Amino acid sequence: MAIKPNNPLSLVDNTDSQRKCKHTFFDQMNKLIDWSSVDEMLHLYDPTGLRLSGKPAYSPLLLFTMLLL
Repeated sequence: MAIKPNNPLSLVDNTDSQRKCKHTFFDQMNKLIDWSSVDEMLHLYDPTGLRLSGKPAYSPLLLFTMLLL
């Protein structure tokens, strides 16, 4: 019978602990790219900001940057 460790590390925990500068990449991206013009274009396709259930939706810019990165 196998013994389970008490707190096993997941893949995300392992790679996250190895990174030295966690937010440096995102800070550099925000300095290089003017996201306001992209945000305006994305709001043309999703102007309401609501889900079909009426709850607040995720920002289209957030979803777009996640797709790119």
